[in-house]
Amino acid sequence: MVTFPADIAADDVCIAGLVPPAAEETPQTLANLVSANTSAQYTITSLTWEYSGGSPMDTDEFQYGGSWYQARIVLTSQPGYKFPTGGLTPDVSGDGTAASGTVSGGDSSGNKLTFVVTFSAEIGYIYIDGLTPPAAGETPSAKEDVTASDYCDVTSLTWEDSDGSSATLDDGKFASGGSSYRAMIVLTSQAGYKFPPDCNLVPGFSEDGISGSRAVAGGNASGNTYTFTVTFSDEITVAEVSGLVAPATGEAPVGIDALTGGNSAQYDVEDIDWLDSDYDDATLTDGKFNANSSYIALISLRAKEGYKFLDGLTPTVDAGTTSAGWITESGSGNLLLFIVTFDDTGAAPTSYTITATAGGGGSISPSGAVSVAAGGNQTFTITPNSNYSISSVTVDGVSQGAVASYAFTNVSAAHTISTSFTYTGGSSGGSSGGGTTTTKYEAPVSGDGSGKLSVTKDGESALAALPDAQGALISGGKSLVVTMPEIDGVTTYALSLPVSGLSSGSADGSLTLATGAGSVTLPANMLTGTVGTTARVTVGAVDPSDLTGNVRAAVGDRPVISLSLSIDGKQTDWNNSDAPVAVSIPYTPTVAELQNPEGIVIWYIDGNGSLNCVQSGHYDPETGTVTFQTTHFSLYAVGYNSVSFTDVADTAWYYNAVSYLASRGITSGTDDATFSPDATLTRGQFITLLLRAYGVEAIDNAENNFSDAGDTYYTGYLAAAKSLGITGGVGDNRFAPDQAITRQEMFTLLYNALKALDKLPQGDSGKALSDFNDVDSVADWAEEAMTLLVETGTISGSGGKLNPTGTTTRAEMAQVLYNLLAK
Repeated sequence: MVTFPADIAADDVCIAGLVPPAAEETPQTLANLVSANTSAQYTITSLTWEYSGGSPMDTDEFQYGGSWYQARIVLTSQPGYKFPTGGLTPDVSGDGTAASGTVSGGDSSGNKLTFVVTFSAEIGYIYIDGLTPPAAGETPSAKEDVTASDYCDVTSLTWEDSDGSSATLDDGKFASGGSSYRAMIVLTSQAGYKFPPDCNLVPGFSEDGISGSRAVAGGNASGNTYTFTVTFSDEITVAEVSGLVAPATGEAPVGIDALTGGNSAQYDVEDIDWLDSDYDDATLTDGKFNANSSYIALISLRAKEGYKFLDGLTPTVDAGTTSAGWITESGSGNLLLFIVTFDDTGAAPTSYTITATAGGGGSISPSGAVSVAAGGNQTFTITPNSNYSISSVTVDGVSQGAVASYAFTNVSAAHTISTSFTYTGGSSGGSSGGGTTTTKYEAPVSGDGSGKLSVTKDGESALAALPDAQGALISGGKSLVVTMPEIDGVTTYALSLPVSGLSSGSADGSLTLATGAGSVTLPANMLTGTVGTTARVTVGAVDPSDLTGNVRAAVGDRPVISLSLSIDGKQTDWNNSDAPVAVSIPYTPTVAELQNPEGIVIWYIDGNGSLNCVQSGHYDPETGTVTFQTTHFSLYAVGYNSVSFTDVADTAWYYNAVSYLASRGITSGTDDATFSPDATLTRGQFITLLLRAYGVEAIDNAENNFSDAGDTYYTGYLAAAKSLGITGGVGDNRFAPDQAITRQEMFTLLYNALKALDKLPQGDSGKALSDFNDVDSVADWAEEAMTLLVETGTISGSGGKLNPTGTTTRAEMAQVLYNLLAK
């Protein structure tokens, strides 16, 4: 009888024990392999390791893993069995993938099957491209928008709220951005590749995604999946650093302890390194800056968890010129570095300024900005007024007690000295037990008035009342000064007076209320048209720590005052553009601020908590106060906003003017670093700067504008100028905004604007238009304007000429506006 061997089925061929190659591991041998189902049909007779191209492996250990190697295995059938002629694909219980085996030689009772096992390469990195961070009003990225790095594909993208619930969208768009959302992504490996077991890969992103929790989920050896969550940071778009002081000869560098960030909830100032201009460590002498040297500050800011810096963000600082920052660590809590450059320290000073100020109730001599030769000595004498005593003398922020004089010796730096006084007027009465004494406070009246007003202390407030007779003096054109005493524990001062006293038809008279918190001068027409009997004006000191957010950071520890008005006991939102009130706030600048006092500004804090610069605010070294004018009452704070340009040297004749205008946002540079002082000014630029300087708002979408107003930065300002009658243009309803402006055109527009705003300058310079050699070149239409501006000293010409037909530079424009605003 003839028998035939049975074919071995593919399901009956399963090899166990084969372990995938791994770097520095020893290859398995034939002894490690076993048949996983039945050995009665075949035996494993050979295992040979090869490189993936088929050449024999020539090392004792694997140098790499995965797809670098393949295993060649030979199976021999047992008697009564044979492998099918067409071959079969064995099952390999490890991570390898068996190619279809091939039958080779032998007879029907002992043929062989040879097959090759290849292995998947482990994916060692993941990079995601096209996933856009959430932003309010934007459509979420879809799976089709997102791609993964080689060897894997994005098979699922699901957007969720940060708590894992379905994403809250507004008409298919994000309702907010940043950390409000997260993305769940599923990747599937491509054939021949696999994610490693217990995968803990951290994906990289072309955008701001930050990989969170992740896990390998199922799949097979050639196509397993990887699921992970992407969270997002809230973007920091504004960064401020306070406390930086420009290098100065003989001064020590500012350290990290002096620096604070503008928003401590989002980031911290992590470090500051001082460097020479060649980026080596700073060269110092005895720990202080050298003369005629250039220094650089390298500052790093660390974002807090859940926040990230915008790459290229340029932080603002108190001094120097900042570069665009760069990110050195990505993801949440990233690090932003930026460089601050400064002007040379210059030669060692030959003199220093000591700023001396006195509070109400006495004097200090000498006072104001006192120049002292380097190495010299200077003594200050403090004298209280009658009924006052010295309360304290403060030098460079440190109290020296109630001393009557103070001497600076061997002066080698700028200093400040300020004094305060206590009212010591008499006392009266006492309880029957003799234990209680009531202090009597009085406010002297001076100027065109006289006498004393009784002052009542009520908690933290001091109150006084001006009688009707004194009020009549004000409305009659007289000027009175009421000086409130400094009282321990009092921060708010109020003065009542008849409404009629400030309801004159003219501003000839005035009332000045002088307090330790600040002084206000009220014109006699302040309340014209107001219905009521008694007005109360209140001046109060506000604790800067009560401010919030960016306002607190910008103000720092500088003075803040509150001005308010009530009529017959009811708070009134006073606002009268025809009766500006003059305000002065006592202030002792820091040494750094005295290097550029034009940067000392006044902020108006509006009802939304926003800072608005008061264009007229400036520091007066003679009185030791920051002064300004306002036509409405609110919160006002002293601030510092120093702005510098690389092409405006501190020795330039226009330096103070440019610094003043730039610090108040009236003008900006032609780019972030330069002002271009010699560039020719255009008519559109000038009208824009002029109206900004005087707080005139642009008129958007105006129906009545010049035909060439266009749609650009000056469009709304041209409409405003036309509406106010400042200019009628050059003819045919044209303004020619891009044409260079001549000096006489500039002066005429300036005159027209000041006239329309009732701000024409006063004074007598002693000069006349006819004093200039080129008076005949002045056009008839410009004569009236130039006559007044010459007579009031607003313009002075050069070399006996006014050059009326010449063009105007940006520096000249800055100087003209500065002459008007800084008075």
